[in-house]
Amino acid sequence: MEKKKQPLPSNYTILLPNAISEASKDSLSPIEMRLYHEIISQNHLQLNDQLVYTISYDTLFEGRNKKRKKEEIINIQKRTFFFDTQFMKKYFGKNAEASIVPIPKILFLEDEKNIEVHIEPTFKKILTLIDKRLDIVEPKGIPYTKGSMEDLLTFKGWFTHKFYWLLREEQDKTKVIKKDYLDISIKEFKRRLSCEDQYDDLFSLKRVIQKSIKELQ
Repeated sequence: MEKKKQPLPSNYTILLPNAISEASKDSLSPIEMRLYHEIISQNHLQLNDQLVYTISYDTLFEGRNKKRKKEEIINIQKRTFFFDTQFMKKYFGKNAEASIVPIPKILFLEDEKNIEVHIEPTFKKILTLIDKRLDIVEPKGIPYTKGSMEDLLTFKGWFTHKFYWLLREEQDKTKVIKKDYLDISIKEFKRRLSCEDQYDDLFSLKRVIQKSIKELQ
C-alpha cells in the first residue's frame, strides 16, 4: 500500500498555543477530538471576539452512527483543561483560575445538519494571544505550534494527539540546530502528555509510545 503523502509543515494551518498543548486535559474521545480540532483550526486572530461557531454534522460524523456520536460529543462540555498557574496569572491576573472547560455549551440545531459550539471566553483569549512571529527572541504574545488537520484526523487516540503536538513543538524549537531526536526525561515526557499517574513501568510506556509512533508514521 502506498504511503500517504504528508503535507509540509510550512502548509500547516492549525495554530495551537503551546500553553494549550502543554495543559493537562481530561481524555477526549475521537469524536470529541474532531470537534476540538475543528475549533482550534478556526481563524481566531481575525475573529478575536467570536465565541459561537456553527459546525456541520458531516464535518464531525462522516457516516458514523450519528445518534450514538451525538450523545458522545456532548461529553466535551464536561472536559477540563488545567493550565500552568503562572501562565494564567501573567495573562489573566493573580486571581485567574487555572482550570477551564473550553467548550461549555453545545446545541444541536433544529435543521439537524449543524451544531452550535460555544467557546469559554478565557480559552478564546488564549487562542488569540499567539504571536505570529516565531523568529524573534521575546515575542509579544505566547508561542504556538503549527499543526495539520489532515494529520490529526488520522489519529485514533488522545495519547497520539498529545505526542503529535509535543513532537511538532520540539521540531519548531530545535529546527535551528537541526536536531533529529527528542531528548527528554521520562518525568517531563509524562507530564507533557498528561499521563503522570499512568504507565508506571517502562514496558507499558514503551508499548503505548510504539503504538502511537505507528499512527504518526
